[in-house]
Amino acid sequence: MNKISYAGDVETKQIDLVGKYSTVSLIALFNQVEIYEDLFSPFITGTITISESFDLINNLPLIGEEFLILDITTPGFEKRIKGR
Repeated sequence: MNKISYAGDVETKQIDLVGKYSTVSLIALFNQVEIYEDLFSPFITGTITISESFDLINNLPLIGEEFLILDITTPGFEKRIKGR
């Protein structure tokens, strides 16, 4: 059983960028994921930082209709944050 090593410790199981025609896994490319919640907003926002050399911008054209699938869990807990 995994245990928490430090405050804010998480395990990232899945990060997929889903476009109109294809899906790209970003799990090996991401450097940082930040999720923000606002009490006065009905949704959450965030940023993801990736380092890639696969010409992602041309292989998966970003046209504004994409969504991100995240599967994140805290070590030692069964409950997950999974959504899109």
